[in-house]
Amino acid sequence: MDMAKDNEFIELSKDALESGRPVVLESSITNLNRTAGTMLSYEVSSRFGEDGLPDETIHIKLKGHAGQSFGFTLAKGIFMDVEGDANDGTGKGLSGGKIAVYPSKDVIAQGFVPEDNVIVGNVACFGATSGKAFFRGIGGERFCVRNSGALAVVAIGGPRCRVYDGGLSGVSGSDGEKLCSGHERRYCLHLRSRGKISGAVQHGTGGTVRRGGYG
Repeated sequence: MDMAKDNEFIELSKDALESGRPVVLESSITNLNRTAGTMLSYEVSSRFGEDGLPDETIHIKLKGHAGQSFGFTLAKGIFMDVEGDANDGTGKGLSGGKIAVYPSKDVIAQGFVPEDNVIVGNVACFGATSGKAFFRGIGGERFCVRNSGALAVVAIGGPRCRVYDGGLSGVSGSDGEKLCSGHERRYCLHLRSRGKISGAVQHGTGGTVRRGGYG
């Protein structure tokens, strides 16, 4: 615990935690840094309750490769963005915070195509309840499983949104199977989706699948 990246975040976020003043932090991150943002989220929720802080009061700009469960249960008022990529479980249990993961302009200039490369691992936004997540690139399998209120956008990837009972997911160019199978409420937006079971088993209170391009 003493070596957790969040100790740095908490120390540099004192103005926001003590008086609600906006802060912007810049740092690096590696895949050894797991559950980054979780301890900071505890500090926010213990002080401000489930309402958290105003959006983006704490903005953490990171470069590198985020470890597993990056932004786990991220609280409202925290925005964490990674110029690089992230491992499995990113945004798991997202609780009002905001996450963005994207490649750097330098690698794109060298020919890196985000839509052809994995940017975030499996089960991103699993069990999210609120907040926003934006991933520029391919997402791993089981994207947004059990999302019940968050807005999440990813380029393409495998099976996703299963047992999906709320929120809004945007999936661009997906060739995966079982897109939004079992989803109950709110919306899945598929751009150029070619999944074999797209929007299957919509039940409950009327889930909606909207597709553009070929579906």
